[in-house]
Amino acid sequence: DHAMFSSRGCVLLLVSVVHIGGAGAFLNYPLARGRGMVGVQGASSSRAMRLQSKNQILMAMTDLGLTPELEKMTKQFAMVPDPKMRYQQLLFFASKLPPMDKELQVEENKVKGCQSVVYVHASKDESGKIVFQGDSDSQLTKGLAALLVRGLSGNTVDDIVKVSPEFIKEAGLAVSLTPSRNNGFLNMLNSMKNQALALKD
Repeated sequence: DHAMFSSRGCVLLLVSVVHIGGAGAFLNYPLARGRGMVGVQGASSSRAMRLQSKNQILMAMTDLGLTPELEKMTKQFAMVPDPKMRYQQLLFFASKLPPMDKELQVEENKVKGCQSVVYVHASKDESGKIVFQGDSDSQLTKGLAALLVRGLSGNTVDDIVKVSPEFIKEAGLAVSLTPSRNNGFLNMLNSMKNQALALKD
């Protein structure tokens, strides 16, 4: 199920693996290392730059109120080196989103203000945590829905409503979204928060 990109002069590096519906949800991506041997000084500099980048990402996550799963995926997206690869990753997420029950694809679960048709539905599991389902007729929007379904499910209402929409920028995904798509994403997140609040005891 894993797609793989390759290019001349690149070394494949497995960014990470998360799971949606039991299937691997992060692709293998090439990170350019250049040709020939890398000197010790160059390697040390490269490691320092990667460490600095990682620290910057960690600092940016602290004020976003993310759930553990959403924080993990945001970091993983942020480490993907190219916007086109992140776009492809969203499409991969879309392909792994579990199907939404047809009886839940009704007007009351339809996200208003989206360019595409999007449905989201919240329910409670046996432990009282919120579980989401979602679907869309657009693969890109479906990928965003998959990101939110995975990142928000299994959490309390309070944890869900704290999530800042700014995480989409920290993940590096905002650059792949048109203004109308970005508005649709915000409406989707707000709809999921409102549905979760409606289930609060």
